[in-house]
Amino acid sequence: MAQPRVLVVDDDRHNVDFLKRALRPDFEVVGLTSSLDASRLLRRSAFDLLIVDQQMPEMCGTELLEQALVIQPRALRVILSAFTDTADLLAAINRCRVHRFLNKPVTVAELLACVRALTANRVHHSTRCIVIDEDSKRGDELAQELSRDAAGELECETAPDSATLSGQGLIVLSQPTIDQVQGTLRLVGGPDAEAMVLVVMGLGEAHDAASYLRAGVDDVVWCPVRVEEVLLRYRTWCARRNAEAEVERLRLETKSRQGYFELIGQSQAMRKVFGAVELVARNDSTVLFCGEPGTGKALLARAIHAASHRHNGPLVHVELDAIAESSMLGELFGRDSGAIAAGMKVSAGKLELAHGGTLFLDKVSLLTLPTQVKLRQALRERSYSREGAATVRPVGFRLVCATTKDLSELVETGSFDQELFELLSVVRIDVPPLCERLEDIPLLARAFLKRFASQANKSDITLGENALSDLIAHSWTGNVRELEHAIERVVAMSAGGEVLGSGWLEQRAVRQSFWGVADNLLKGGRNLHELLYDVERSVLLQTMERYCGNQTAVARKLQIPRTTLRSRLEKHKIF
Repeated sequence: MAQPRVLVVDDDRHNVDFLKRALRPDFEVVGLTSSLDASRLLRRSAFDLLIVDQQMPEMCGTELLEQALVIQPRALRVILSAFTDTADLLAAINRCRVHRFLNKPVTVAELLACVRALTANRVHHSTRCIVIDEDSKRGDELAQELSRDAAGELECETAPDSATLSGQGLIVLSQPTIDQVQGTLRLVGGPDAEAMVLVVMGLGEAHDAASYLRAGVDDVVWCPVRVEEVLLRYRTWCARRNAEAEVERLRLETKSRQGYFELIGQSQAMRKVFGAVELVARNDSTVLFCGEPGTGKALLARAIHAASHRHNGPLVHVELDAIAESSMLGELFGRDSGAIAAGMKVSAGKLELAHGGTLFLDKVSLLTLPTQVKLRQALRERSYSREGAATVRPVGFRLVCATTKDLSELVETGSFDQELFELLSVVRIDVPPLCERLEDIPLLARAFLKRFASQANKSDITLGENALSDLIAHSWTGNVRELEHAIERVVAMSAGGEVLGSGWLEQRAVRQSFWGVADNLLKGGRNLHELLYDVERSVLLQTMERYCGNQTAVARKLQIPRTTLRSRLEKHKIF
């Protein structure tokens, strides 16, 4: 059997080469970098599948596929695009020009899965067509005519009635009564059936076409039957059904990706984080976010939930520092009558409330040891029970955790369970502090300004260049959260117009230059050994404060082994 022919069109030669390599040897692939050349080729050569890029200089992808719909209506149409083009592509799909669209960059696995799914039925199978006619001779003649002239696209058989219908393919009702139409529709499943129901009307028939359409058939043609017209009606029906399915898929995908729209950052550090978030969102692996307070760990957890297959389920955010140690077990796992103290009620825990969705445990280092043991058991056995209950409940949630502490150090001191630490660290994502992503500060500041100005009806507020420079130079020990609060404050205190300076910032010293620090040290008349001792102590104190005592993070930042860091901390009596 001949290989399916695929036409790939992208103005980037590297993309064309990548797609050709990915599709061979299963497909016969022709690659072009010009949409105009592709349009001319479509008039000379037939293809089973067209894969085109949306953004091309001569003619955009949807325009090319609109031409292809006229020139080669049977060709399957796939478009490659960035996610920002979704509105245009949805409109194209609604007009039946596109069967599927893939987000760029596309992986080989995604591409092959899409292409194989689209071409499997089209290339290897004819459509089953059942002709139903009480007049068996007339039905046989119509079936033979359809099979003969459809060039293998239809595999026709006849039946005296609708009792043996399979509910798939094309069902042709030859000159039926309204009762026969209604009976057939009931058997195939009505408007949501996987089969198209087409009525062939005889000349001078008592019923008009509107009667059949009101009864629920998909289309009507008249005798004498033209096979080309039947095929056109069936292809149009298939395209419409494919379009409806694709629109629904895109609607769900758009909803699932909405969590990413809040993520702001163009720095290399944050692009790495965003990439990891998008990858891990596709499965149910446990994720541990590590980073300083205020870096956006909760926002990243929401993004994972929004982009996962659990996005229609609940996202249960648990701030563990808001739960008393004595009640932590009951709050997380729920309470049954066997564990009820005076004044307490039977209640569902956070694990139960998160069923079908995502459980986000913030500040996970605060889990009490009994809670750690029970959570470890739940994750390992995929089941748990309420406090004081014997009934076992399944673990039906995805777990995401966040911490500002070094859990490995807590394991060494015995305050965190070793096995639970390993279960939580299946995927670890380190979120950088704002001081390591300075190029993101203007983006974040403008985004916060737009939001707060809109809420306060002060749309004319802008940040001047000097203000942005001061923001970049400021020491954001509170990270993104501190920046957000600072912008909210300036909007609240401003009458409007351009913000020129940094007088509205909290009275914290803007980061000093190296030479300013050196000048201050030299004023005391101390020798080099004393100066170096003071500098080292100051660096250690500030870095330990910045990373909330997380020695692993401090050692990584200072690029020294943890054993060296510990000896330096002991030397300076920093505990």
